[in-house]
Amino acid sequence: MRAMVARDESGQAALLLALAAIVLMAAAGLAADSGWTFVQTQLTQNAADAAARAAAREIVYQQFASADTSGTTLAETNLSVPTTQHSAILSYSSIPAADPQDESVWYSGPPSASTRTARARVQVTFGTLFMGVVGIQTKTVTATSVVTIYNTTPFPSWDTLFPLA
Repeated sequence: MRAMVARDESGQAALLLALAAIVLMAAAGLAADSGWTFVQTQLTQNAADAAARAAAREIVYQQFASADTSGTTLAETNLSVPTTQHSAILSYSSIPAADPQDESVWYSGPPSASTRTARARVQVTFGTLFMGVVGIQTKTVTATSVVTIYNTTPFPSWDTLFPLA
C-alpha cells in the first residue's frame, strides 16, 4: 500500500486574494471613470445648451455681431471643471428647426436677420482618473444643442423667464 504524501497548499489563499483585489480595483476604477465620463457629458451638454441659447438671444435682440462671442463665452463659463481641451463652435441656419446633422444648411460666422436656428457643438477632452493604467489617458465627449427662433420680437422679461447663467 502506498502512503499518501500531503502537499503543502499554504499561500494559495494569498494568491487568490491578490487576484481578487486586482479585479476589484479594476472594477472600481472603471466605475469611477464611467461616473466621471457621465458628469463630463452632462457638463458638456449644459455648455452646448447655454451657448445655443445665448446665440439665439443675441439674434432675437438683433445683436448679430456678438452672437458667436456670447455663445462661446457662456459655453466656457459652464465648463467649470478643468479639462485638457475644449471647443465651442456655433453655426446658424435660415431654416427653422434645421436638421443638426445636415451640414449643407448650416453656416458659420455672424448670423443675420433671416437666421432662424442656432446650433452649438461643444467638444471636451478630459483626463481619466484610473484608466490610465490600461492606456486610456483621455476621453472626449461632444454635445450638440439646437435652438429654433420662431419669434424675433424681443419681450422685456426674457432674462427673468430664461436666465442663462
